[in-house]
Amino acid sequence: TLLQDGVPINLADDNGDFQELEPIFFDHLEVYRGANALRFGSGTLGGAVNGVTPTGRTAQGLYMRTDVGSFDSVRGLVSAGVASDSIDAWGAISADTSERDRDHVKRRSFRFNGNVGLKFSDTVSTRFYASYNDIKQEIPGALTYNQALTTPRAASAAAVAGDQARDIVSLRLQNRTTFDWGAFRLDVGGFVNSKSLYHPIFQVIDQDSLDIGGFFRADYAAGPVEVTLGGELRRGTTDARQYANIAGRRGALTFDADQTARTANIYGEVRFRPFEQLTLIAGGVYADGYRKRRVNVSTSRDGRIDFDAFSPKFGLLFESSETVQFFANYSRSVEFPGFGEVFQNIGTPPISQVVSTIRPQRAWTAEVGTRGKLGIVNWDLALYRSTLKGELLQFSTNVSIPAATFNADRTLHQGVEAALEIAPTDWLRLRQVYTYSDFRFR
Repeated sequence: TLLQDGVPINLADDNGDFQELEPIFFDHLEVYRGANALRFGSGTLGGAVNGVTPTGRTAQGLYMRTDVGSFDSVRGLVSAGVASDSIDAWGAISADTSERDRDHVKRRSFRFNGNVGLKFSDTVSTRFYASYNDIKQEIPGALTYNQALTTPRAASAAAVAGDQARDIVSLRLQNRTTFDWGAFRLDVGGFVNSKSLYHPIFQVIDQDSLDIGGFFRADYAAGPVEVTLGGELRRGTTDARQYANIAGRRGALTFDADQTARTANIYGEVRFRPFEQLTLIAGGVYADGYRKRRVNVSTSRDGRIDFDAFSPKFGLLFESSETVQFFANYSRSVEFPGFGEVFQNIGTPPISQVVSTIRPQRAWTAEVGTRGKLGIVNWDLALYRSTLKGELLQFSTNVSIPAATFNADRTLHQGVEAALEIAPTDWLRLRQVYTYSDFRFR
């Protein structure tokens, strides 16, 4: 699950595009692994990544930055923030370019990100966000094993002949309004996202989508009990067209369809402290959605498929001191397939249609770990074991055609994620990250 300032930015079919998140804009990133992301209504196996942007109160004044690197890589940023008693504003413009690490990999982008906050009283405040992306990037394609060893910088012949690329233009507007009554806090908001994708590969994929959504999240704390309750609704429509690829340009129209998706969830979590150092946690998220397509041009078939699932979570948190924590979670996760997984080519000759056998990916995950700080040492250690059923996997049917997706039988993901930081002085930090993954498929 992808979020900006706590507002989900995944589209209605649950897909999210990391290329539309520019890290240079963010004050910091928050990573909520697995079940820890339930506070945002996420029921996915991986959890959530929340990008927190500066505001006019946290980043006042003018800031300029330039990064230069290999392969003609240049990135620039200009940002500014202002604030008064009741209003603040922050905005930033970024542009970057790179090429020549391989053939046919030229990249250009121009981005804007900004927000305006209004404080009506000590109880009510609101913030409006806007972001714009114009990304143009060539695709070099995949190489064979021998090609990778002998000519690693070459592009594939198909990528060059088809001038393959993935260009995105998107505009997003969102709002979060907060009502804070001390023990009770309510966040409500919504978003609208307009996106154009021009993606010449084996054919020219040309899509225009519009997604809208809303959310609420309520938090209540009284003595040893804390409660979170929230919900989210996303609905999107996509005008999906495909053309013959004539050297990267549109040829004859081969496919035209109207795609509609909806995903909704409601979630809750209760945290109870029987004594000061121990917190017991229980919660869950119920999700419901559908994927629907109406074909206008093509031999492809109309179709619709519906999903729903409940994912519970149980956990505990033990704080041996103010800076040291030990935790354990046991939770279920469910991930609905998107349009690319629901509609696939089936049969001979292949016809695009609903894969009626496709199912959500389900998993039960156990996790234990510790995080904290003692003196000059910070650490974060987690051990996890996930037993999956119906994992959404892919295999390549043809080197120039996107992979087909299927539900695997039972698979296992387990491993260790560790981070260690030592800060012997104010000006020196030594950081080390270690990840061990043991994935098994059958």
